[in-house]
Amino acid sequence: GMECAIDYTNSNYRYTTIYYGTIDRTYGQSGQGAIAGKDINGITEEGDWVTPFIIDENDPNTMFIGYKNVWRSRNIKATNTDQVNWTKISSISLGNIKVVEQSPVNTDIMLVSNDGSISYSNNVQAENPTWKSMEGLPGTGKITDMECSPEDANTIYLTRGTKVYKT
Repeated sequence: GMECAIDYTNSNYRYTTIYYGTIDRTYGQSGQGAIAGKDINGITEEGDWVTPFIIDENDPNTMFIGYKNVWRSRNIKATNTDQVNWTKISSISLGNIKVVEQSPVNTDIMLVSNDGSISYSNNVQAENPTWKSMEGLPGTGKITDMECSPEDANTIYLTRGTKVYKT
C-alpha cells in the first residue's frame, strides 16, 4: 500500500494504508481489519492518494489522520476493529491534507499542510481543538514535509519546493 506505522510500545500492533485513506490494523500474525477510511467507523471523508496519519507521540492508543480535516481516535487498539471511534477535530478547509506532524516536546502542538498552506493547533489534545492558519510562510512551491524538533517545541523544519526552512 502506501504508508505504515508500528506501535512504539507493542510491535504486535501494525498499521498499513491503501489509497485515499483506508487504514488497516494488524495484531500479531492475525486479526487484520480496517479501522479507518471513508464510511468506516464514522469517518465521512476520503483522503489524498497517500493519506497521512500518525500515532500520538505520547499515547500509542491515539491516532490522527489527515483527510480533508483532521480526525482523531483515542482507542485504535480496541478489541475489534469495528469498535474504533473517530472524531473530526477540525474544520480547516485545506482540501486534501498532505502532511500531519505533532511535536514530540509538546504533544498539544500539531501542524497539517496541503500543498501550499499550513494550519496548526496548540491544543490538539483538547476535546475541541482550535486551529489557525500559519501566515508568512517562506518560499514557493509545494510543502512536501514538516518536522518538529525533538528538543524545542518552537522549532519546525519545512521542505518546500527544493529548499529546507527552519523557524
